[in-house]
Amino acid sequence: MKIGDITTALDFREFVRDLIRRYSLTDRTMSEYLRALWAAVLEHKDDLVTYGLLAQLLEAAYVVEPLPFDMEWLKERQPAWTWDSATGTYIIKGYDEETKSWVIKERNVDPFCILKHTILAQISERYLLETTPGDLSEKQYRQLENDWSNPHPYPYLESAMLAMYSEAEEQVAHQQTEMLTWAELAAILSIGKIYD
Repeated sequence: MKIGDITTALDFREFVRDLIRRYSLTDRTMSEYLRALWAAVLEHKDDLVTYGLLAQLLEAAYVVEPLPFDMEWLKERQPAWTWDSATGTYIIKGYDEETKSWVIKERNVDPFCILKHTILAQISERYLLETTPGDLSEKQYRQLENDWSNPHPYPYLESAMLAMYSEAEEQVAHQQTEMLTWAELAAILSIGKIYD
């Protein structure tokens, strides 16, 4: 399937499954894959987000030059974001120690901002695990390692496709989606990391 032919979630899922097969023997680390994905995303950040664009970006991450690691990225943390159906916007929640509950920290969050924080936090985690594991305490290393169910591009994408675009969704997957946002890619990345 050509990228220009991808118009539905089902098309996207089938393309990514084929992509996984074609690149299953890659020697690209997860950090390299994510840094290359970020480079590709930055080139298209003002483009309309479609399943075709997402497919193009996931494939580019296997072949484009990864961005060099920026030590500033170590400050990034994965946000606890979600869709607020009451307001029709994305929100970020945080745990309030004083009230011992989750509270809304930010409303009306830009989907590209969600993607940026998600991918840079993952790049930072993989950098620490792959490049500088000696700089982490044993506890920090174990915690980070346990957070990653899929530390290689192949199972990472495969798990995301299974979780987000499963066979049970095949009927609605045939319908074209009018509007996607960068939060769709952030969800793919988040699920690819943890879904086992």
